[in-house]
Amino acid sequence: MANITNPEAVKFSNEEARPYNDHKLANYRTAKQLIANYTGKGMSAILGATGTDVIVDGAATDGRTARFRLEPMSVASFHGRTLDLIRTLGGTPELNGRPNEIPEAIPFAKDRVERPYDAAASEVGMTTEELLAHLGGMVERKLLRRVAAILFHRRAGFSANGMGVWKVPDEQIMEVGARMASYRGVSHCYQRPTYDDWPYSVFTMVHGRTARDCEATIDAIRMETGVDEYCLLWSVKEYKKVRLEYFTPEWDGWYAKHATHA
Repeated sequence: MANITNPEAVKFSNEEARPYNDHKLANYRTAKQLIANYTGKGMSAILGATGTDVIVDGAATDGRTARFRLEPMSVASFHGRTLDLIRTLGGTPELNGRPNEIPEAIPFAKDRVERPYDAAASEVGMTTEELLAHLGGMVERKLLRRVAAILFHRRAGFSANGMGVWKVPDEQIMEVGARMASYRGVSHCYQRPTYDDWPYSVFTMVHGRTARDCEATIDAIRMETGVDEYCLLWSVKEYKKVRLEYFTPEWDGWYAKHATHA
């Protein structure tokens, strides 16, 4: 660094150059925080969506957009309209054409079933309307949270995941836990008991394509909540991950053999 001794140069540096550089540094830090929040909260997946339209932004040079309205349609129709929309904007869509995470999946262009609940309703002897009403009643009674496909996230490219464990003061757990759970990068958020040698009370499971994605989510949570005492426990190997199937003959047999009855 140059040794500036000229009084006018020193005055200029102190009164003009330094405030300018401080301002630029503040903007840099603000931008870094914004990027961390953007990544951590999964904004890339939801910004621009209206809830009723699918929106694809055009090239940044002209800012064009195109959209089509979401409505009941088959996967094949949705797939075709999305490709047409991209072409309208001058793009050349190159997609795999079938779900990456499902072995031997039906190609998007051939999945033309528009009423996927009809077959399930027929199996249990109901009309589709009766089945949907029954499922809605289970949701209202808190017996069913949602009906969804199970995504094998590792096969879909989200191979990094870790558990963020946080030391949150007891009086802040309800508020801070809810804020942590609001991040799209967080799949599970729990309060758990603490011990003398384990002070961490809130657990957040984060997922990403890379370790840096997970770290960005954790950084965003830390900066928003102000909780600085935490650990990030990485998953190294998955030995088992299944969803239990209840009310099956196998379950009934296991329960009769192993359950402890009061």
